[in-house]
Amino acid sequence: MKAMLLGIIIFLGMLSAGYTEDAEYHLRLGDSYKRQLNYGAAKKEYEKVIELDPGSWIAYTELAHIYTMENNFSTAKELCLKALDYNNRNYMAWAMLGGCYHELGEDPQKTEEALRRSWSIRQSKLALMGLMGTVSDYEQERRYSEAENLLLHLLSLNPPENHRKYLEDWLKKIRGLKN
Repeated sequence: MKAMLLGIIIFLGMLSAGYTEDAEYHLRLGDSYKRQLNYGAAKKEYEKVIELDPGSWIAYTELAHIYTMENNFSTAKELCLKALDYNNRNYMAWAMLGGCYHELGEDPQKTEEALRRSWSIRQSKLALMGLMGTVSDYEQERRYSEAENLLLHLLSLNPPENHRKYLEDWLKKIRGLKN
């Protein structure tokens, strides 16, 4: 309630100061609604941003995030691809795209490629966790060589110590299953 009241006060202040409704205004308003978990209102604001600025990769990324939160991975995937059309160094869109591929049951290699791309731009926990999920997919599909290669790659990235031990143990398990 306080957040909504604050949003209204800021909105009224901007209007009284002669602030015009441009793409940046709607982006900020969408962010505010998103923080309040008012996804319907946030989506409308991000869509308005795209209407005003069709190349706003940030708005596409934020919309994709909302659709992933709503488990609408097909729409989120399309929005990630659109965001990447405008900024192919958008690590968040790459990471979410990998997650969408995973959730939609697409080939784990597509998931891996998107997550590796995200990791190469910024070493985020989101990308690392996604890549670990891909190893799990490979393991479940008995694609042990691919799981082993990805685990070796993850270990080469100097992950945090708590992840390193886990990855090393997992690699031993995969090698045992492979033989």
